[in-house]
Amino acid sequence: MKFPNWTFNALILSMLAISPVKAAPSEEPKKLPIVFVARAEKVELFDRLTYPARLLPMINATVLAESDGVVKKFTATLGTQVKKGQTLVKILNTDPVYKYAAANVTAPVSGVVSGVEVTEGTLVQKGQALLRITDPSNIRITIEVAVSDLSAIHQGLKGQLTLHSHKEPFSVEVVGVSPYVDPGTGTATAELKLLDKTQKLPPGLVGKVQFRGDVHQGIEVPEYAIFYQGKEPSLRLVTDGKISFSPVKLGNTRRGMVEVLSGLSPGSMVVVRASSYVADGEMVEVQTLKSHSE
Repeated sequence: MKFPNWTFNALILSMLAISPVKAAPSEEPKKLPIVFVARAEKVELFDRLTYPARLLPMINATVLAESDGVVKKFTATLGTQVKKGQTLVKILNTDPVYKYAAANVTAPVSGVVSGVEVTEGTLVQKGQALLRITDPSNIRITIEVAVSDLSAIHQGLKGQLTLHSHKEPFSVEVVGVSPYVDPGTGTATAELKLLDKTQKLPPGLVGKVQFRGDVHQGIEVPEYAIFYQGKEPSLRLVTDGKISFSPVKLGNTRRGMVEVLSGLSPGSMVVVRASSYVADGEMVEVQTLKSHSE
C-alpha cells in the first residue's frame, strides 16, 4: 500500500517532534558544615610577671676623709684587692702652726677598689669621698614591683634571670620585699639572690627577671573560639555530631588563650573553627585538631 508523499512527511515530522523522556536526576545528599574541634583539657595556667633587674654589689662602701688636708699618697689604686683595716690613703694636715703626722685612711671593708674620687695633691675636707670599695664576688639583684603585683611577689618565690651577656638564664629567689611603696613610681623594691652560688656575675649588669604567678589548674580556649549571644560569651560544643551552645564565664586572657572559669567540662569537644555558620542543634562533620597543650 502506498502513502502519499505528504502523509509520509507528516509522519516523520510528528516523530521528530516527540522529545525523549529524561530520567529525573537523583538528589545529592546535603553536605554538612565542617567544624574543627579541640578537646578541652585541664592544664597548668599562670600569669607571667616580668621586671627589669639590676645587679648591685652587696658591699659598696665609700671611704671618706677623716680630716682636712692634702692627699699625700695612695697606697691602693683602682682595681686593687684590699682587706679590712688596710691603709689606703695618707692625708697630710697643712696647718702651718702645728706639725702633724700624715693621717692614715683605712679600708672599712674587704673588697676591690672600684672608684677613686681624688688624686694625690688634692686638698680635701673632712667627710669628703676619697674612693669606693666593692666586693664583686657578692652581688644582690633588685627589681621594682608594681603595687598591683605585690600580692604575688613574696619571700621564697623563685624565678629566672636573663642577661643579654649570657645565653642561659639563672635561677633566682626573692629574699625580701620592701613594705614601702615609692609614691613617685608606685613600686616597692624587692631583693633577690642567685640560687647557684658558684655563678659569679659582675655588678653593674642589667637584665630582666621573670616569675610565674597565680599558678593553678584550669581550662583555656583560643580567643577566636568565643562568640557572643548579646553580651554573654558562649562556646559551640559538639556531641554526637550535633552542635550545642554553652554559655561560659571567662577569666584572664594569656597569649591569645582565654581561661574558662565555668560552663566547660574537661573532655568536651570545642568548636574552634567552622566552614560556615552553624546553628544550635545542627548536625556537622567533625574534624579534630590537637589541643594547644599537645
